[in-house]
Amino acid sequence: MRGQNHKGDYEKALRWAKRAETQLNVNSSSKGQLSRPHVLPARFRHDSDSDTTQIEDGNAAKASGRAADLPRPPHYHGDGPVDTMSAQATDISQLVAMMSSFTTGVLTKMDQILEAQQDLRKLVSTAVPARGAMDPLPKASSTEDQLQALCSRLTREDQYREQLITFLALDGASTLGKMVRRMMSRLGTTALWSLYSMRGRKKKSFGDLPLLQVLVKACTTCHPGIRIVDVEREVAEFLKHAPFKKGGSGKVGKANPSALVSDNSDGPDTNGPGQSPSSLLLF
Repeated sequence: MRGQNHKGDYEKALRWAKRAETQLNVNSSSKGQLSRPHVLPARFRHDSDSDTTQIEDGNAAKASGRAADLPRPPHYHGDGPVDTMSAQATDISQLVAMMSSFTTGVLTKMDQILEAQQDLRKLVSTAVPARGAMDPLPKASSTEDQLQALCSRLTREDQYREQLITFLALDGASTLGKMVRRMMSRLGTTALWSLYSMRGRKKKSFGDLPLLQVLVKACTTCHPGIRIVDVEREVAEFLKHAPFKKGGSGKVGKANPSALVSDNSDGPDTNGPGQSPSSLLLF
């Protein structure tokens, strides 16, 4: 019985060996099968195990030759802080350049304005003579002969005409009515102007005299916004009331002293339409 048991164990061992031979990759004489390397654990290794060291070195070389796959760095589409600061610096430099050019232009314009102002002052000083240097009207005309001589000189001498315009413009006033009254008083007496009217319907025509153009030119010099019609209206009012002033040739011979007002008064004009005749005397 004991021999049969050993025989069964031997047969079982043969079957296991045959199975291992067919299933496991062990050394055999067949050409198609290759044995895989067996590496001893580290605790069983010795310095003399050169084959194991070479295998590990080969595996390490393969591992070191493989490039590591790293994630890509992020890509920012917007400007970074450095780009933003550089852009701001560029804008500031451009703004400074624009301001400097604007300042230069303004200073240049100011210099031109000052030069033009100096030129105008020189022209005015040469064109307007001194008040006491030369008086083109030593006295007011009191007769028709003196008035005709004055008009003839104005027609012949253009220089004298300009001097008379400048002289009358120097005696300007704040309102057109005051200025016309002052200039008419310098040109003639009240008795002389009592013989004239603006259109000459019942008296002699003042509109035909060259003095009217002189008065218009002097008035427009002091008051650039007025019209020729305005000057003619004021002259007509002056001639209308001249006979009733002191020294005029009115029917009474003398005007009421209470109704007379000096030409140099600073009161407002009362020549507006719709006023009574007594109020029209106060001019």
